[in-house]
Amino acid sequence: MWVNRAKQEPKDEVAAQPQRHQGTVVQRLKYNEKELDIDKLTYEEMIEIFDMMRKKESEELKEGAKSAFPIEYTAKEYIRIKDKIWLEERFEPKLKEISCFEGEAKRARPDQRVNFGPVTSCMTITITLDDNSKIVAHDAVKCRTEDGNAVTTLSKMLKAVPNKAKKVRAYGAGGSWTVDLQTQEEVGDAEKFRQHRINHGENDEQFKEKLKATFGCSDVIYEDMEGQIKLESTGELYGSDIYEAVLEIVADSGYSIKYPELIKQTKQKLPDAREIEDKILYILHVRTPNMKAYVPGTPERPAR
Repeated sequence: MWVNRAKQEPKDEVAAQPQRHQGTVVQRLKYNEKELDIDKLTYEEMIEIFDMMRKKESEELKEGAKSAFPIEYTAKEYIRIKDKIWLEERFEPKLKEISCFEGEAKRARPDQRVNFGPVTSCMTITITLDDNSKIVAHDAVKCRTEDGNAVTTLSKMLKAVPNKAKKVRAYGAGGSWTVDLQTQEEVGDAEKFRQHRINHGENDEQFKEKLKATFGCSDVIYEDMEGQIKLESTGELYGSDIYEAVLEIVADSGYSIKYPELIKQTKQKLPDAREIEDKILYILHVRTPNMKAYVPGTPERPAR
C-alpha cells in the first residue's frame, strides 16, 4: 500500500546521507502485480521504478485519489531504492552518466554526464562548480522540485557545498515558464503569464541576469529547446565539442549536404572527436532541428 513519505525525505540532496536499515528487508515492491527484488535491480531499472514512485506520489497528493501507476511499495522500499541510487551515483566509478528526471535535483561527479530525459514543457538548470562537479535540477510544470522551483533548490544546494559556481547552463521550454519560474497555473492571468514568459521579447536576457545574480556567476547560457536534454561531463550540451564544426560544414556546403557526407567531413575536420555520428544526430534532432532540412538523408535518431 502506498504511504505518504513527504516529511520523511532528507531536504538536501547534496548533504543527505543514505539511511541504514537493520535486519531482514521484506520485499513488497510490485510492478504490474509482479514482485521485484530491489537488490537485483540495475541502476537504469531503479531510476525507472523510482521515477514512477515519485510521479505516483505527486499525482495522488494533487488529485486526492489513487493513482493509475501500476506500482506498489512501502515507505522503507522507497527509501532503500533512493539510497541505492544515491550510493551508485556518488561512488560507482563505472557509472559515467546519471539521470535527473522531473522534479529531481542531484549532484554529479566531474566525470559524469547528465541525462534529463525527454523535455516538452520542463526547465533544466545545471551549475558546474569550481571542482568540475555539477549540481542539477529538472523542474516540471506538474512536478516541481522540492523547494518550489529549480533556482531556489539549486541555491540551497550551492550554499551547502564549499564550492563556487563556475558556469550555469539552462535548457528547456521557455514558453512554459516566467522569468521567476512560475507556471501559467501559478500566475493565473493568461495575458500576464504571456508577457512574462522567458521566450517573450527580451525576457530571456532577464532570466539569464537572474541566474547570474542568484548563483554569483557571469558565465550563463540559456537555450530554448525541447527533446532529450543530455549534458557532457563538462556541463555543456551533448555534442558541443563538434557543434561549431558541424554548423561551419553545413554553411560551407551552401546549406545542402547529404548526411553521409556531413559525417565524413566532420570526422576529417575533427579526427580525435568521439561519438560523432550520435552527436550529429543529437544536433540535428534536438539542438538545431531546423537544420535537418539542409541535411537530406538524416536518419531518425534512435532512443538513447
